[in-house]
Amino acid sequence: MRVALIGTMIAVVCLAASGVAAQETSCDPGDKKVKAVRLVTGNMVNDMLVQAMLPSAIEDDALASDRVTAQPRTCARGAFSINGVDYQAFGQRGDRTPRWAAADSGEGAIAYLVPLDPEKPKGTLLMVVQSGDSATIVRAYNKPPADDVLRQEFAAALLGRFPPIVGYDRATRGSTIYVSVK
Repeated sequence: MRVALIGTMIAVVCLAASGVAAQETSCDPGDKKVKAVRLVTGNMVNDMLVQAMLPSAIEDDALASDRVTAQPRTCARGAFSINGVDYQAFGQRGDRTPRWAAADSGEGAIAYLVPLDPEKPKGTLLMVVQSGDSATIVRAYNKPPADDVLRQEFAAALLGRFPPIVGYDRATRGSTIYVSVK
């Protein structure tokens, strides 16, 4: 009986250790040479067609602010501060939002990356800034950025340094297309 108990304990410790190791190694590092994808080209007709389709990528109720921040805080991507507010970034490949950032206080705007097409999670990723029910797509990438670049991009997005492309209101299910006139 004692031998079986010791064997079981050893097996549990080994499984736990392998699970921790697997979680740590499954954290993809992102891409150092990530490219921002142009969602608007200056051709107003083509741009509006693309922009009209973008809200479908973020209308999923799983992307509500409280649900994004309730995700497991796996694969810590580092911390950054904006105007005295501390943020943490998390996420891994395969999550609904493979990268996301929220204030340590749990209040205020969040930022996250979400696949343009949930059926193709390795495709284009949209950068979304969200405060309550108001979500705004501000950028897109061909791959997840490396962690140091990711934190800079999240900070810039949360500070409003990227022009809005499409807005989406979760409460009304309405969208807003932003047009840049030069």
